[in-house]
Amino acid sequence: MFIIADLYRIVRRSGAGLGVLFRPPAAIDLPDTAPVERARQREGVSVVLRGSPGSLGIAPAVLFAFAFALCAPLSAKAAAEAGKPNIVVIAADDLGYGDITSYGGPVSTPNIDALARAGVRFTDFHANGPVCTPSRAALLTGRYPQRAQLGNALSASSNEGLNANQITLGDVLKAAGYRTGIVGKWHLGHLAKFAPGRQGFDFFYGFLNGEIDYVNHLDSLGKPDWWRNTTPISENIYSTTAITREAVGFIQRQQRQPFFLYVAFQAPHLPYQAPGDGPVRVPGQPKHGEEGNKANYPLMIQAMDRGVGTIMNTLRALNLEQDTFVLFLSDNGAFAPGTNRPLRGVKGQLYEGGHRVPAIAYWPGRIAPSVNRETVAAIDLFPTVLGLASAKVPEAHRVDGNSFLPVLLGKEAALPARKLFWMYGGNTAAREGEWKLVKINGQTALYNLNADIGETTNVAAKYPGITASLSNAINKWKADVTAQPAVSVSMQTGRGAVEAAGAVILTAEPASDEAITRVEFWVNEVHTADVTTAPYTFNWQGAAPGAYSIKAKAFNVQGTMGVSQPVSIVVPARAAG
Repeated sequence: MFIIADLYRIVRRSGAGLGVLFRPPAAIDLPDTAPVERARQREGVSVVLRGSPGSLGIAPAVLFAFAFALCAPLSAKAAAEAGKPNIVVIAADDLGYGDITSYGGPVSTPNIDALARAGVRFTDFHANGPVCTPSRAALLTGRYPQRAQLGNALSASSNEGLNANQITLGDVLKAAGYRTGIVGKWHLGHLAKFAPGRQGFDFFYGFLNGEIDYVNHLDSLGKPDWWRNTTPISENIYSTTAITREAVGFIQRQQRQPFFLYVAFQAPHLPYQAPGDGPVRVPGQPKHGEEGNKANYPLMIQAMDRGVGTIMNTLRALNLEQDTFVLFLSDNGAFAPGTNRPLRGVKGQLYEGGHRVPAIAYWPGRIAPSVNRETVAAIDLFPTVLGLASAKVPEAHRVDGNSFLPVLLGKEAALPARKLFWMYGGNTAAREGEWKLVKINGQTALYNLNADIGETTNVAAKYPGITASLSNAINKWKADVTAQPAVSVSMQTGRGAVEAAGAVILTAEPASDEAITRVEFWVNEVHTADVTTAPYTFNWQGAAPGAYSIKAKAFNVQGTMGVSQPVSIVVPARAAG
């Protein structure tokens, strides 16, 4: 039965007054490459209430009776969605722990500070990598980035990325009935097969690589990198301004249904360009030297802060603020001229300054203002958001994070005890409670972060038991997250197929009974074929004469990839006639 609460909710979602206008469901943005089976569109009729009953010449009693009759079939849907808040994740790029005023920094950020005052300001929140790609992979999958072989930042020339086997927040929330969008920086692979539309996002606007010119949007190789879904676009507009504009547009279009919006600002990542500056990169020319002016760094942060304010004002104007959970965070620590004070280290390092980041959660009426000192990590966002959305973790998806929703809602005082780990550039670190062990350049150090937040005093010799325990834990963790399915490649031998027809028959052979979901065949480092069922055989027709190096990449149910040793073959020239 349709009740007043349902009607009120529809009125509130519409952000309007009384009156009736019937219209089809709002248009939704779908990327060109989104597979049909993942493009789960919402159904039903939108009821938009505008104006007053008198202005439409309809008696109020008739209006409400008609609205009740029309909306009765939607009551179950409205009730089901009542527990699905909108979710907005706003990520800064290379913002330091000590940069902004809400964390004691020098750069005035009144809009971010307002979130901190009215929400939960975390003091011990961590990225799961000290650089962009791994931290973003962890944020979206709830898993250590090493499980996806994304432990390092991807360059503009890299052919790697977040494989479609990995399950993202976009995938799970889309299946739960959310509209999903990302505006801004992706940095999880620039090839089409790694695009956001293949990772559960209905809408994408922004750039695929790790950095671009803020104005002409050229990547580090001098190539254009500015997209709307899968379509390249050209517009000379300051990227922070454009990202804000598109975030607002997405919210406005999706305001009548639950949505997940990932706003990945570029700021304050280099090049150091402030609003109003011209471009610093030239088409076709790779970047060179330091670009822009480091004095622009605070101006870039403040431009982002204004963008945060605009997004929040949009939620308020549409009466969505109390229906929306917002998380603001940085993807990793800062380089100079940014500051990570009082922490040691910078972006790219496993000291606290490389991965402890500012983070603020905001949900008025649901989250009480406070300062939270629990040790939280980006991998925790995945289970937290699923809890918000009443969504379930897919069975095949192993999540490394813990939900911090019970702590945010005041249902629990603390998170369960656990260990956290980091790995980058051959160095590793582990955290358990107040203890942090780092192994950098072959040297081991233990720090008590409660007494020594700046990691200045190595106490490993004083506490050998703790040092040994954390060191052993790192070794076990490394073996776990880097385990890969073993696979080999064999070729059909003997005269015949290769010489007679230019056909090469290749078979990938998993080395164990581990469940394999897909095998990719790569010829001279070019992805040539996919095989999804056993036997994993690829009949390569029309192979031109020449030498080839062939390898296979096998993926298990967790999305972890194993790579075979390459096999060299020579296809001879075929005799005339």
